[in-house]
Amino acid sequence: MEHREAEPAGSRSAEASSAETAQIRREDFGLAGPFMPAASAMERRLKTIWESALDIGGLGVEDDYFELGGDSMIAVAMFAEMESVFGPMPPLSTLLDCPTIRKLARHLEGLGAQVPDGAMLAVQRQGRRLPLFYTHATYGNVLYVRRLTAFLIDQPLYAIQARGLQDGEKAHQSFEAMAEDYCAIIRRAQPNGPYVLAGHCVGGLIAHAMAQRLRSRGEEVAALIMIDPDYHPHAVPWMHWRNPSALHVQLWCHLLRPFWFARLWLRRLAARLRGEAFAEPVVMSGTQRQRREAVRLGVRAALRAYRPRVYDSPTFIICSAERRRLLARPGTGWPSWAPKVKFFDISASHDEFFVGALPEVGTALEQILASIQLQQAEPRASARNAAE
Repeated sequence: MEHREAEPAGSRSAEASSAETAQIRREDFGLAGPFMPAASAMERRLKTIWESALDIGGLGVEDDYFELGGDSMIAVAMFAEMESVFGPMPPLSTLLDCPTIRKLARHLEGLGAQVPDGAMLAVQRQGRRLPLFYTHATYGNVLYVRRLTAFLIDQPLYAIQARGLQDGEKAHQSFEAMAEDYCAIIRRAQPNGPYVLAGHCVGGLIAHAMAQRLRSRGEEVAALIMIDPDYHPHAVPWMHWRNPSALHVQLWCHLLRPFWFARLWLRRLAARLRGEAFAEPVVMSGTQRQRREAVRLGVRAALRAYRPRVYDSPTFIICSAERRRLLARPGTGWPSWAPKVKFFDISASHDEFFVGALPEVGTALEQILASIQLQQAEPRASARNAAE
């Protein structure tokens, strides 16, 4: 559970890059007009995109694009990012009539553009397969999901980041709340099943809770894919004891917890001494660090309270052979909770999954998704043949 998500070295959120790390500030341009703050969700989202594209911090919504040094090359990149957020965009020449954030926001709203829920990010929109909805892990971010696109063919991919990472949000404290929220998000993007859900580490457990909720609402879940889901006794006691709420079990867990985590960190230290690759630490602002910590504490609270139900639909687990021995144990392992589970073994430790072992993870995930597509195509082909 304490695994840190692998993110690109030095990567930061759009908010941090626009508000804190920009080398140029609005004040450096000596603009005649006063600063005007964003007044709507559309203006706030456009402001973030403009600040990133122009590399200028502190923009106002009445600041003129061309007075800020904007040109056609920057506009191409800016409109590409806007398209990834809002969908199809008008031509670049729109900037001639709408050179400010406020005017552009009104124009886009007039065309029917809507600000998407910031919790779901479109990593890869194109593809003929069923969309893959990938859920965050312990620390809430999903930047690492972009690394999978190099291995996924013809696959739409959406990532769901945790509530609490953006301004005004509160971190969830239970998997039930996460499942209800995230299922509502993905149903706005895909109103009906079949759905394909995935997540790694704790994200796999969140995806499991989402799959159960969708099934309870009568929706079809084509596949649940868990990438190296957590097995630590403190994180998932229901995989180790039949009655994890019993007093003697809770006492035993409390006494052994320091030894479990000491063993975990000793193994990681040994791996580092062997020279195994890990992600570089992410540089964050104080606000980002506080939000991330709140998300982590929310996930920990959710783990303590979660008790899964049996899930009798196609389930796939990608993990190391060593981890598989623990996850597939008879009586308490995943075959007890997901009778239709299939395992895909790769040769990697948990911390390497999105670093050195990424090609293995991506290849296994692509094989699973390709098989799902074939299974979905067979009934449709049979129905067409019957109709003919």
